[in-house]
Amino acid sequence: AAATPQSDDSLLPVVRRCAACGVPWSEEVPLQVCSRCREVYYCSRDCQGRDWRKGHSKTCAYVRSKKSLKAFQSHMADGLKRRQERFDDLHPPKEDFEKEEEEATVPPPHQQRQRQQRQRQHQQEEAEEDLLPV
Repeated sequence: AAATPQSDDSLLPVVRRCAACGVPWSEEVPLQVCSRCREVYYCSRDCQGRDWRKGHSKTCAYVRSKKSLKAFQSHMADGLKRRQERFDDLHPPKEDFEKEEEEATVPPPHQQRQRQQRQRQHQQEEAEEDLLPV
């Protein structure tokens, strides 16, 4: 028995249809989208009212709340990301802070020269003391 080829619906073009009567979109019958959920289409106000009474009022609110929830979650995630970036800017990681601290403890060049001169002078004085007879 030969296998019959199965049709692949994913290759068919998507045709919008009226949610109440099933009329497909065409230039003669342009469909209007539901202004609340933006998920279903209607060919007329009569079809919209009929579908609303038949149950779209409940699904529309559900779809809208889901979209609102996704938008809210996205907004909160963006806000958390921005706050984390600001926190990171104000509080650098420990190793960066230690590097900055090390750099801050190195004296400026003129103080380094003065310190080297004092050290040399101190070494010369010690050397002279070693040469003095006891």
